[in-house]
Formats: sequence, structure tokens, C-alpha cells
Amino acid sequence: MKRAICLFLMANWPSPPSIAAPPSTGEPVGIHMRDVHPDNEMAYFIIDDGDGRWIPSAQGISLYPLDCTHSYFSPGKKARQWRSVSITGSLSPWQPASVDVQGKSLPEPAPIPLVYTTSASLEKTDVFPGSVAGGAEYDKLWIAAYFKNLVPIDRLQLLPAAGGSFPSDFEIETTVDGGKHWVPVPSARFFHFPSPGAHVVEIPLNGVVADGVRVISFRRTADSSGKYSLPLGSMRVFGRDAMPFEISGLDPKLVAAWNNLWLTFGSAKNEIHERFDPTWPTGRPYSGGMLAILATEWSLWNAMKMAWCHSKFLPKLAQALATYPVDEEGYVWVTTTSEKHLEHSRHYVVAPLYISAVSYYYLMTRDKEFIESKDPKTGEPILEKVRRAMRMLTDELGGSSGLVTVKDPEIQGTPDSKSNTYWDAWPFGHKDACMNAHFYEAAGYYADLLAALGDTTEAARFRSLRPAIKEKFNETFWDETNGRYIGWIDKNGKRVDFGFVFVNLEAVALGLSTPERAGKIMNWIDGKRQVAGDTSSGADIYHYKIAPRSNTLAAESSVTRYFKLLNGNIVATKDSPLAWNLNAQNGGMILYVSYYDLHARERVLGPDNAANRMKVILEEALKDQLRRMPNNPAIGIGTAVGILREFPESGLVPFYFVDGILGLRPSAEGLVIAPGLPSDWKSATLRGFHFAGKIWTVTADHSVEKPKSESGGDGIIHITVPAKNTTLLTPDGKLSTAP
Repeated sequence: MKRAICLFLMANWPSPPSIAAPPSTGEPVGIHMRDVHPDNEMAYFIIDDGDGRWIPSAQGISLYPLDCTHSYFSPGKKARQWRSVSITGSLSPWQPASVDVQGKSLPEPAPIPLVYTTSASLEKTDVFPGSVAGGAEYDKLWIAAYFKNLVPIDRLQLLPAAGGSFPSDFEIETTVDGGKHWVPVPSARFFHFPSPGAHVVEIPLNGVVADGVRVISFRRTADSSGKYSLPLGSMRVFGRDAMPFEISGLDPKLVAAWNNLWLTFGSAKNEIHERFDPTWPTGRPYSGGMLAILATEWSLWNAMKMAWCHSKFLPKLAQALATYPVDEEGYVWVTTTSEKHLEHSRHYVVAPLYISAVSYYYLMTRDKEFIESKDPKTGEPILEKVRRAMRMLTDELGGSSGLVTVKDPEIQGTPDSKSNTYWDAWPFGHKDACMNAHFYEAAGYYADLLAALGDTTEAARFRSLRPAIKEKFNETFWDETNGRYIGWIDKNGKRVDFGFVFVNLEAVALGLSTPERAGKIMNWIDGKRQVAGDTSSGADIYHYKIAPRSNTLAAESSVTRYFKLLNGNIVATKDSPLAWNLNAQNGGMILYVSYYDLHARERVLGPDNAANRMKVILEEALKDQLRRMPNNPAIGIGTAVGILREFPESGLVPFYFVDGILGLRPSAEGLVIAPGLPSDWKSATLRGFHFAGKIWTVTADHSVEKPKSESGGDGIIHITVPAKNTTLLTPDGKLSTAP
């Protein structure tokens, strides 16, 4: 009965997209798979490509469909088929999905030469050791393969042992330091794996950078003689030509860690996604990196992460940006279906974020179809929605004076008010520093958008507004006594300051601070200057190493209870689950703040200082790729560390390579390239950068004096720019040194 219900559900899903033309060798070949197991349990798919390979997918809830691609080296009609395997071992029947591949036969790349060790012998050998014997069912057995250099791994092939024996329960782990630290690849965790017979099992690894890979098994089934082993016939590793991020002058292990941070928290291609979709959070124990959350609070960050690499989910972001409702007053809803954050509070801060996101998307892509798109429900042009959101900020909320003030009676910054921002446990509101900082940012992006579209008059108006916003921001939020910006001023005029590190770093990174004030802020955060009464000071501000604490004054230090969680049901007190250091917003940390920290350091203290801070993060990432999600010991939720799951903004930290190290930022005129290359690096190269419908490889080099460009045979344009100058790349591909 359950299976019949599942088949009914499957029949009501939308049909898979049609393929316009037959696929060719060497090109991605799409496949659409859907199978529902009883209770919608976790499952993975196996593609039999009809050419001798089994290609398994990552796990996901079996209710949801998976669209993915693979490729062929030889043409012909392929009797392709697929099946799914559930977490309890249920195997679906094979489903036909034949494909006719066109083109010429292509040579398959040579595998990387390997040396091996096993759990039975740590002595390296260049001869594959064969199956590894183990004493008991749950003995940890492994076979490791090492290569000479750090390589971005495209795929791993595993061949069965004699007789088709193959591990039924195993995962893949990688290392960047010769085996000192091993990190699992979440998408390569398999259970109840069926015998592949004579097929090669090919596991996609999507460019994870490593100098070693191992197959590790935690549970085995006994063979006919009752003995346990890890049966394997051979391993083959295939690499990619180059990493997306390359640096001459930095320890190669740290370069590898940087690339892997992007793979985990940027593209999230090797993560487990419950819906086979990296834009939806995945619960424990599968929580990992995410590509995006398609809510307006994240819209600018989403555009930043997705546009440069032209993510396959970019059209989904474009659709969301066109669909977010904007009411008559200009208030932008937080999602396509809700005006309130977690159905609790209206977030006026999303208006400037939405404006910035639409502007950034267009300026990066120059996609006329996008900027002329209309809301699929109302038919309203996206540009008109953006204009109305800006009019709310400038006219209804007073932004034309330089300062936005929230008038909503529920968002007034008092202890009983609701929050206006991402930092939803704090009642930011009324005169809100976070919102005004984003307003300053949005005025800049919006001016560039208008200028790019030819409206130079309106563009000039918003460019001239930015100095007024900066002046009002400093006049309103600066605290001379403590030498930092406060969080907000409530409706009664009370100034609220709990040492909000994130407020101050964003203000500095966005250029809102004067040089003198920016210096004071960085001295405070670096521990060189102490603020009287703070709970955290000195080196303790970087207690978590990879990011500063979110605030330096405990929420419970005030008799006025501002800090509340779960829509106000839990209040921060000395003995509560929200006490200091138990929550990411009260003494804990959220990783994305390091992105603004890096930019603030580059702006105030120089590229060398920013690079040294990034090295600390990368050295920590070598240990575990920052897969850290400790529980709050009091309530089991509300962790003090915000990195995984609902924190796709963690990907901003490796993204610093794009708009910090290379300094790539879109403008009205084109792409501004203003590298922040440290003095002890020779060069840095970014591959696969998309701008204005073209693909670029961008190198910043200290030894180059003039920008130059050349086209490769692969259609990719290679440009090299001086590291110490600012270069402009126009949408039609012209390079010039910016004034």
C-alpha cells in the first residue's frame, strides 16, 4: 500500500525538462531521477551509464527528485538505467533511461599515479594492496591512496575485487597534508551498496583538492568463510587541470584549504542536501555547507556567491528576485510567501538588501532578460519593485535626509520590540545601525544599476546621497567614549551597545568609518584597546580563532532583557540557555563575520594583515574543513558556533578570494579589478569567473605593469592585471587602467 501511494505521488511531480538536442561526447548528459521509499527515508541513486560504470549520487530524502549530469567518452546508444538505495537497504527496480550519444570517441584522461597504505600496513607501496582483512564486523578498515602533489580530484573509480566483491558500507575521505588529517566527503557516504558485478564504481568528487584519498569501511558483511574484510580490486583517481583559486607565494596546503572551503560553503557540491537542492537547509546529522537560502535576507549574499561562478541554480535566484512581493508602501517580503521572518517579525532591512541583490545580479550578468523580467504572479516589472522599495527607504522612512528610521510600532528597539535584522535575537529597530549600513550599500549599487541602464540623472542623485548617509551614520551611531558604533537607538532615545562586533566590521568594510574611527575599531577588535565593562577583551575576542565573537558585552550584563530567542520564549539571563558563550549571537560567533573582518583589515591595516587573518582560518580548516556544529549544552539547539546548515553565508569567507584578493566588483562601467594582493605573494589567479556573459581567468601579478588580455582556444578569456593598480574591464571586454 505504501509503495502504491509513493507511485501516485511520483506521478504528480512535474515532468522532467526535455532535452533540446542529443548529447555529445565530453559534454554533460542530464538525467532526471525520482523514487519514493516508504516513510520517505534517506536514499541515494545509482546510475548505470550503459558504458560499464556505476555512478552513485549523494543521499537525500527519497520523496524529492534529483537532476544531475554525467558524461561519456564514446558515442553510441547507451542502455542507461538507474535505481535508488534507501538507508534501510531497500533497492528499487532498475528504471530505463537510455541515451543516444553523438560525436567522436575521446581519449579518457590518464589516472594519477598512486602509492598506497592500508589499515593493516602503513608502509607505502605502489602496488595496489588488494582487499584488507579485519577481525570483526565493526573493525575500522581502510585503503588509502596518495599522490605526489595536491590535485583537484574530479572522480574516484573503485573496481570490485575478484568475483565482484565490493564493500557494502563505506565512505570516501580526503587529506591535504599527507594523511595527518582526514576529512570525510559527505556526498560519498554509502550504505547497503549492491554488488556492482563487473562494473566500475565512479564517485564524483567535484574538484576537492587533496594529496590523498581513502576508502574507509565501518561495517562489513562476512564472506562465505565467515571472515570480514574490505574487498576492493583497484582504485583510480582522475584529476582536473587546475584549481579555481591559485596563489603563488602561499603554502600549497593553505591554497588547497581555501579551495575546499569554497567547495564546502560556496558551491556546496560535495554536501548532502535533503531535497537534493543546496538552497534548502538539511538537518542533523547530515548538516553541512549550503549554496543559498532563497529569502531576501540572504539575497545579496546569494547573488555574490552565485553570479561569479554562474551556478546552475542562478535561474532559481533570478526567479525568486522577480517573485518576492513588494507591497504598496515598498515593504519587501522576507520570502516569496511570507512578509515576516519566521512568521514573527517584519524585517525592513531586507529592502536595501533586495535592491542591492537585483543591482548586483544585473551588473554581473548584464542580463537584459533578467532586468526586464516581471513578477510571475502580478506581472509587475522587477525594476518597478526595486524603485518602490527604494522610495520606501528615501521617502517613507526618511532616508532622503541620510538616515532611515523604522516607524513600525513593533520594531522600535525596546526590550519588548521585535527584531528588524538577520540578528534576530536582538531587537534592532527604530534607528538601526545595521539597516542604515545596508542602505548606504544599496544606494551605491542602485546608482550603478541606474547608470548602467542609462538613467544618469537618477544615478547621480543616489551617488550624491551616499555622503549624507555616511555623515548621518557617524553622527547617529558613533560612541566616542567606547570608540565604536552602537547597535541602535530606540524610540525613547536610548542608545543600545553590547559591543556589536559585526556592526562595526561591516561599517568599516563598507567604508562608512573615517580613518581615525576605523583605526579605533580595529584596535578594539584586535585586543589592543579595551573598553571598560566589556565581558570579552584582548585576545579573548578571537576565542574561536576563525571569527571574532559577535559581541563583547554579555546580553545578561544588563538588567534590561534585550536578548530573546524562539520568538521571545527564551530570555538571556546568567543561568539561562542563552547565557554568554552559549549562543552564536551572545558571545559566540558566526563565520560570515570574518568576511567583513577581512575586508575591514584590508581597508584599514592593509592586504598583508588581512592575509594573515585568513591564514589563521585556513590553518583551522586543515583540521576539519570547519565542519563544526557543537550543541548548546543546555537545550541542544542554538549552538554558539554558526557555520553549517542555515548559514550559507559561511561561503563569503572563501569568496573573499574573488572580491578581496582579486578585488573583482561590478560597477556601472563594467568590472572594477582592484586587487588586495599581499606583498609576499607573487600572484593570484581565479578561474571560471563569469562576467557579462563571458568566462574569464583573472590573474593579479606584482610583476606586471600593464593589463593584458588574450583569448584561449577553449573560449575562455585570460586577463592579467597589475596587483598595485585598479583596472576596469568593460562588458565588451576592453581593459584600461582606472584613474
